[in-house]
Amino acid sequence: MKAEHEYSESAELKSPIFEEIERGSFGNPKLESLFRELEDKILRYSISADRLSKARNELLVGSADKGEIVKADEGRRRAHDALIDQLNILSRAFKEEGLPNEWRRNIGLEREEIGEWAFGVADYLRAKTKEELQ
Repeated sequence: MKAEHEYSESAELKSPIFEEIERGSFGNPKLESLFRELEDKILRYSISADRLSKARNELLVGSADKGEIVKADEGRRRAHDALIDQLNILSRAFKEEGLPNEWRRNIGLEREEIGEWAFGVADYLRAKTKEELQ
């Protein structure tokens, strides 16, 4: 069972690819829209993984049942699938626009690699938002 995530790299190490995608999307309404959807999918995936982790912890202390874990894991899996789909859609759109899309390969092709990247980006986005609000 996945979703327990450890941040093996800092958000700063994972944000350059995300920022590259953002720069490539800038000024193109279609790409900007797809990029914002990617941002949303990254945050949704991170939240779903946190929900699963919380449900597992609650099971350990007896305040949750296995059904809640199954439900949380299904939600995490759906969010992960949606994230991967959005990455692939955006990558194809970059290619259609004649823009480099090596970033997609650099993120990784395995689910675990994509998930780790997304967790790092989610941390980066939270930190960036916190800085903007100060």
